[in-house]
Amino acid sequence: MKFVRQIFTVAIIIAAFSSNGFAQIYVEVDPLAYIMKGYSLHTGYVFNGMKIDAGVFGLEVPQAVHGNKDFTVKMGGFGAKWHYLGSSTAGWFAGFGAGYTKTTYSVTGGSTSKNRFSFGVEGGYRFEFENTGLYIMPWLGIDHAFGDSKTTVNGKIFEEGAVSFFPTVHIGWAF
Repeated sequence: MKFVRQIFTVAIIIAAFSSNGFAQIYVEVDPLAYIMKGYSLHTGYVFNGMKIDAGVFGLEVPQAVHGNKDFTVKMGGFGAKWHYLGSSTAGWFAGFGAGYTKTTYSVTGGSTSKNRFSFGVEGGYRFEFENTGLYIMPWLGIDHAFGDSKTTVNGKIFEEGAVSFFPTVHIGWAF
């Protein structure tokens, strides 16, 4: 949480010195992370048609998603995003994201953890509720994770691809 606090402070300072008349500071969450026994908190700054973001996240990946029988997978980490919004904060956007994730793989009798960095492209649509500051952003990320894609725990192998698709939705509040 210290990282998010520092990013939020930097965003406030940037906003104070922005020469552009259009700027927003925002916070947002991913409700899907909470549904998957996790957490999500992102904060950032919108200016000159761009959105910068820093956040923390964690969740338990459902077996139906990871596809490895008998494994429990929990992940948590932090990341940063840059999105191009264009002339309006509402509407289509596209950009890039990078992150660091610590993943714990567990089977009966043992577990192990692995750290991976990822980089990817993102795009979606931002729906705004007029004059409220509230918005909803469904989006899709396509990430490439760097590092070994096989993990062994108690003789069982967990396999995951280097490329992942991440559909989600963020709910935010712009100040």
